[in-house]
Amino acid sequence: MQAPGQMDGYGFAQPQELSYEEQVELAKKEQRRAKRKLREVDDNRNAFRWILALGFINAILWVVCLFGNSWHRKKFFGFGIGKGGLNIHSSLMNIEINLNCDTNLGYAWLKKISPEQAVCKMLSPMSGVATLKDFASTMCIVGSNACPVANNIFYSSFIIIVTFALAALFDLLGCVFLYYYWYSQQLGVTKDWARWFFIFASLSGISGFIAYSVLTPDIGAIPMAWNAMVGELGAISESHQFPFGWCWMLSVFSTLLSAALLLVWMHFFKRHVAERAVNKDEKARKKAINAITADELMLAAELDPNQQASMLQQGMNPGYEALPNQQQYDGMGGLQQFGNDGYGCQAPYGGDGGYGGPPQQQYGGPQQYGGQPPPMYG
Repeated sequence: MQAPGQMDGYGFAQPQELSYEEQVELAKKEQRRAKRKLREVDDNRNAFRWILALGFINAILWVVCLFGNSWHRKKFFGFGIGKGGLNIHSSLMNIEINLNCDTNLGYAWLKKISPEQAVCKMLSPMSGVATLKDFASTMCIVGSNACPVANNIFYSSFIIIVTFALAALFDLLGCVFLYYYWYSQQLGVTKDWARWFFIFASLSGISGFIAYSVLTPDIGAIPMAWNAMVGELGAISESHQFPFGWCWMLSVFSTLLSAALLLVWMHFFKRHVAERAVNKDEKARKKAINAITADELMLAAELDPNQQASMLQQGMNPGYEALPNQQQYDGMGGLQQFGNDGYGCQAPYGGDGGYGGPPQQQYGGPQQYGGQPPPMYG
């Protein structure tokens, strides 16, 4: 027996035998490696579930913000407004103005002669719900300074309508592509499409929200412009409160979730364990299809033009019909050989009936025994 590390008779070094302790340590390392791989697979599955949930929730939130009724809200006090104050709520398409003319005078005859009641009745036609377009038209007909403010509010709402609708659509498409990638076919191109859809959703939603918040005018400028309508008696003042409604605050939450989705993808989501094998099979399939297509084109070019036209009229592919029977696609990314041996295969290794030998005689045909036909009996 040769000592470990010495050369054997073929010039190769003899492997060294591991001790029992070294074998135990090697087994522990393999076990830790296997556990680490399983943990990575579990973490990747959890990241996939989080991304899918965040994408679906974001799509719902974008839609809720689109149809919400409180993007801006303001409250005002002043002479002629009443004890309830003037409350304004605006959505992306409508504006609601609530004006309460009740006072604390207590007597009906005092209300009739009260100048505050006269101012309130002058502003009461503005109360109610109207579309932003109709409200802007009314402000421009009245001729107040609120006309440009109302128009800007109306046109700036389209920023949110377009960007949030695209964000919801992109999030849904990202969820569909990611689900198909994980459970159906683990192609890298499908995963890339899902990632880009989520990126487009985040860019669309965040950029639209920032642009709307910067470009939309303050809704409080509308009642301030009414001071010129009611004269010196109409001293309308704004209450100091947060100017945005729950739709605006929900949009902030949506943008944060959209950014969190991208962070989860970047730091925790990896490719599926079967992606490499599926990509390899897909490349082989495309290569086989391209090879068959090239053969079809070459053979179709050799056909007579009249024969090609006749095949096309019959709904046939000239190139495919011209292919010889020994080249057919097997459906698994390769070619099968179909010959004339009766079993769908050509005779192997270049012969017609044997391995490199001459053709064999068929049963029932004339056979040669010593150069003479066999004798006949009877």
